[in-house]
Amino acid sequence: MRDFFKQELITLYAKTQLRQYESITAMQDASEQFKILFDSLEHVCRQFNYIPETAQQNIIRERILSDKDFIGLNAKVVYKWFMEVRDTYYKESAHIKQADTANPVTYDELSPETKAKVDEFIKGLQSESAGLKSVPQVSQKEIDDLRIEDLEEREGKKAISAGYCTTPEQARLKEMKIQWAREYTDLYTGKIKEGAPSFEQWLNL
Repeated sequence: MRDFFKQELITLYAKTQLRQYESITAMQDASEQFKILFDSLEHVCRQFNYIPETAQQNIIRERILSDKDFIGLNAKVVYKWFMEVRDTYYKESAHIKQADTANPVTYDELSPETKAKVDEFIKGLQSESAGLKSVPQVSQKEIDDLRIEDLEEREGKKAISAGYCTTPEQARLKEMKIQWAREYTDLYTGKIKEGAPSFEQWLNL
C-alpha cells in the first residue's frame, strides 16, 4: 500500500488542487514526515484487513473525489472512510465459514496448502499416540476447521471471528482484545511492542 499512497499524494493536486505532496516535500525533515504519514496510513489499513487491498484502494480513490470535507490524505480520514463501509465487509467475511463448510470434501479434493496442514495435524496425532494400539482418525470437522484456517490465512480473513460477535461473552472478549491491542501495539508499525504479554497472559494478569 505504500506505493499506492505515494502515487495518490503525487497526483493529488491534479485531482483536487491540494498541494499536500508539495508541502511535505518542502519541509526540512520531509523524509521523516513522509515515513510517519505512510506508516500511519498502512497501520490503519492493517486494522481493516478483512477489507481486500484492492477494495481499500478503490474506496480511497473514490472518497478523495467525493468527500466534500476532504482536505488531505492522512490516517484519520482513511480510518473514517473504512469505518463507513466496515459493516459490508464484516458481513461478507462472516459468511465465509458457513459457506466453506456447507459441502464437505475428501482429502484428495483439498488444496495443496490445506493438505499440508492436515498432514502436519496427523503427524502430531501419531506422535502423541505412539504408545497406543491405533492412531485416532481425523474427523471431517477437524479437516473443515483446518480448511477454514488455511483460507483465512491466505485471504486475510482473520477478522471473521474477531469482528463478528454473537454472544455477550464474545462481545466482552472482543472489547478486552481491543484494549490489549491499544496498550501493546505500536501506533506506526502495527507490531506488538517488544516484551508485551500475549493476550492470554494479559487476561490472567
